[in-house]
Amino acid sequence: MALLRIHSSQRIAKMRAHTATHLLHYALEQILWQTKQAGSLVDSDYLRFDFAAKEALSNEQLVHIQTMVNHWIKWAYPVTVKEMSLQEAKDLWAKAFFEDKYGEKVRVVSIHQSDWSTPIRSIELCWWTHVNNTAQVWWFIIETQSAVASWIRRISWYTGPGIVQQYQHLEERILHIASLLWCQPAQTPEKIEKILKEQQEQQKTLEHLYHTLISTQLEKILPIDHALITYSISSDIEPFSLVPQKQLLTIIKQQRADKNILIHSAQWWFALYTWATKNAKEYCKNHWIQWGWSDILIQGKDKNVIEKIGL
Repeated sequence: MALLRIHSSQRIAKMRAHTATHLLHYALEQILWQTKQAGSLVDSDYLRFDFAAKEALSNEQLVHIQTMVNHWIKWAYPVTVKEMSLQEAKDLWAKAFFEDKYGEKVRVVSIHQSDWSTPIRSIELCWWTHVNNTAQVWWFIIETQSAVASWIRRISWYTGPGIVQQYQHLEERILHIASLLWCQPAQTPEKIEKILKEQQEQQKTLEHLYHTLISTQLEKILPIDHALITYSISSDIEPFSLVPQKQLLTIIKQQRADKNILIHSAQWWFALYTWATKNAKEYCKNHWIQWGWSDILIQGKDKNVIEKIGL
């Protein structure tokens, strides 16, 4: 006869995790009034919780949720389990998937003081095992937030000893980052902010230099006395290889704002800019060109653009 053995440490870990799931669900309701659980994974001290949301939670909201849950853990609220009729559970406004089928008797897990005076009043239909007191959850730390489907977000987090391992991993990463930045771990935020600021300033300087360089070159090669300027660019030739094609188009429009311009590249990218006549849409209709358009600008990718436009 086979014996059934219960792995006590895993059972306790999942008890912590199940209760932490209820705490998170209640905390989310304080932030998102109309949210709904869309699934979950409960493992030993590691959990995932899927919920309905139009957009991602902000960092401030995530911190607020984490703070609330840890507050409820700290104050050691009792976790009670009671069987009652389905109607009694509904009268208590217990959370449930009421599209699911339930019997006449249901199991209700609640987290609150008996006089209902606590800031948490979590009541859910649940058949899973739980701790007796929120303090047994130990601690709660959010790891990530992600999107898993349209209007469905996911929060992953740790409880119990899993938090110790998570903090150890975070500490290792911080020490590694500090070593790359040649600074102390506590100085990494200021060092990163300084590097990002310098990078933004360098990017602005680089864009200005590119703009000046391209403008100078275009002054030499763009004709002035033609109604339609046709210009072929190659991504293999500097300085044009250094500038995105859309930015190049912007510079050309600034240089010849009173002309109709067609530019195209060896990679079949093109832009037809009809500032003078404002008839790009009509022009493309007449030439059976099926690209997206506006009144003055058509752009896309077509290896036969020159033949279609008739140049």
